[in-house]
Amino acid sequence: MDKHVVIMDGDDERSPFDIQDQRAIKYGLMPDEIEEAVQQLRAKAASAGLPSAFKDMMNPVASAFQRWTTHQRMESEKGTPEQLILQVVERLETKIESIDRRPVPQKSLQTATEVEASSMLGFLEDQMQAGKLRTSLRPFLAVGSQTIGSGDSLKLREWMQDAMYVIKQAENGKYVDFDDLPSQLF
Repeated sequence: MDKHVVIMDGDDERSPFDIQDQRAIKYGLMPDEIEEAVQQLRAKAASAGLPSAFKDMMNPVASAFQRWTTHQRMESEKGTPEQLILQVVERLETKIESIDRRPVPQKSLQTATEVEASSMLGFLEDQMQAGKLRTSLRPFLAVGSQTIGSGDSLKLREWMQDAMYVIKQAENGKYVDFDDLPSQLF
């Protein structure tokens, strides 16, 4: 925000509302208008080191921001720098204490993969109760149940691949035994 800005206006008519109250360098397409604008720009560039040279060239937003920051600086100078730093540190300590007092969740939310695996497990259990799966797959379902909450994503993915195999075989009317599972989980 503290950049030097030179407003240039190529409109022969009235300036746009957002710069009409600001000093702007007018320019046109005629050679003498271009030369005049270039001279004015050079004069501004030559006085770039002088803070007052650009004061009248600031846009409304920059002017408002400069006034606000000046006001904030004056307000903060009511106390010593050490007092201000102490206030900031005290606010930070209060925030940290409030974070420390928050209860820690006992169990994290399930991942999308765990939700999908839970759905597959429920479907397979329903199929077994309906007699569409062999009871020899009970250990397989137990492993799935244990793996879902374990955090072992590799083992969970392998179990899900086996579960998909069992589901597809069941859809085709084929029974799968525990020994027929393709993965090396067991």
